[in-house]
Amino acid sequence: MTRSVNAVTHNTRSLHQRVLFEDTARKRGFTIVSPERLGLREQVELFDAAGTICGEYGSGLHASMFSRPGTLVMAARDDTADLGFLQSGIDQELDHHNGYVIGAASPDGDGRFSVDPADLDLAFDWIDWGGPAKATV
Repeated sequence: MTRSVNAVTHNTRSLHQRVLFEDTARKRGFTIVSPERLGLREQVELFDAAGTICGEYGSGLHASMFSRPGTLVMAARDDTADLGFLQSGIDQELDHHNGYVIGAASPDGDGRFSVDPADLDLAFDWIDWGGPAKATV
């Protein structure tokens, strides 16, 4: 799943290595999707069909609430003091498997964060080791 950069989405967090994240995901067999560009029915169908979902932490990824038990969810997020693991709560209640790749928040507080490329590779290795069939990023 990708996060759009536009005024409509009011994106306050931004992964500095988004292009690397998406390129790595494609090389690992994922399809890049922008859920906010889909209608509600298409979003529900997309998440229902996904065996593995990964993307930047946020409301788009929280749509995993429409995914089946056993879905693997991997979120990239910053290391701010208020981590607020809402995704973990959703996944626990719905019998999903989840993990995080946590990057460093920008020191200027602009919402950007950076993830070490080796940590991205390790996160995708984790998905490859134990996750169900790949479906969505």
